[in-house]
Amino acid sequence: MLPSTLQAFMALARPGNLRELHMVLTSAAVRANGVNLALQHLPYECRAPSADREPAALKRAERETILDALSVSAGNKKRTTDRLGIARSTLYRKMRALGIGQADTCDT
Repeated sequence: MLPSTLQAFMALARPGNLRELHMVLTSAAVRANGVNLALQHLPYECRAPSADREPAALKRAERETILDALSVSAGNKKRTTDRLGIARSTLYRKMRALGIGQADTCDT
């Protein structure tokens, strides 16, 4: 990994989990095709880490993914977190940030 790439990656201000980290690094390694990882191999959100400037399309996609998982899981938060591979606290934090309330879920 190039030093500038490592520096950008370490500057990320967004919390995540090991599965997310693994997915980002695996994806970047595939894009790098055997050469040192550079900034262009990282996903956009890793190159521009400000959470305030997260693209609206990304927020919409994340919201839809969570709503779909909640729907498939009949609103059960435990099954939803298992399906998404995230911690329960992460689900609740993302639900608050994305404006997903109890009215959007079947589970109370």
